[in-house]
Amino acid sequence: MLTEELNSRVKFPEGKQNKFLKGALSVLDIKTSELAAISGVCNRTLRDWRKEKYNMDFISLEKIGIKKGNKIVNQVDIPQWILDSKKCKIACLKGLMDTDGGFYYHTYGVNGKKYTYLRMCFTSYSRPLLKSVINILSEFNLNPKNTARNRVYLYKLSELVKYVEIVGTNNPRYLDVYNNFFINRN
Repeated sequence: MLTEELNSRVKFPEGKQNKFLKGALSVLDIKTSELAAISGVCNRTLRDWRKEKYNMDFISLEKIGIKKGNKIVNQVDIPQWILDSKKCKIACLKGLMDTDGGFYYHTYGVNGKKYTYLRMCFTSYSRPLLKSVINILSEFNLNPKNTARNRVYLYKLSELVKYVEIVGTNNPRYLDVYNNFFINRN
C-alpha cells in the first residue's frame, strides 16, 4: 500500500518502487530516458528512484498521468502521452482489459435450444476513461458498444479475434475463457 509522506513523496513498500518503474518501462516498451522525459526528471533521478535511494514525488507521478486520490471521483483518463503512441495505447488497453474487463460467455435459450456466444466487456465509472477505451478500440477498426452506462462491449466474434491479435491478454483466466470457447465450439 502506498502512503503519502509530509513532503509529498510516495512511500512504496520496500522493493515495490523499483518493481513499479521496471514494470512501467517493460509494459510501455520505452527507454529509461523516455520515462524520465515524460515524468519531468533527469535520468539520474530516475536511476536513483529505481535504486530506491529516495522516494518518488507526487508531482512526477502526476506528470505521467497518475493522479492522487480516488480515480472515480477524479474522473481519470488515459494520459495524453499514452494516447499519442500506438504501442503505449495497446499496452494500456491490455492492462485495463486484464484488470477491469475481460471475456465472458453469454448464454441463453430459445425454444429449448441453448446458444452460447463469446463476448468482451470493460467496466469503469470514469466517463473519460470509458470514452478513451471506446476511441482506442474504434481506432483499431473494432466496433465497441456502450449500451450500459459504465460498460463497453465487443460483441462480434471476428472483432474479439482481431482484439486478441492486436492487443492480446496477460490474464490467464481470460485466455482460458477465450481458448475454451473455440475448443468447445466443435
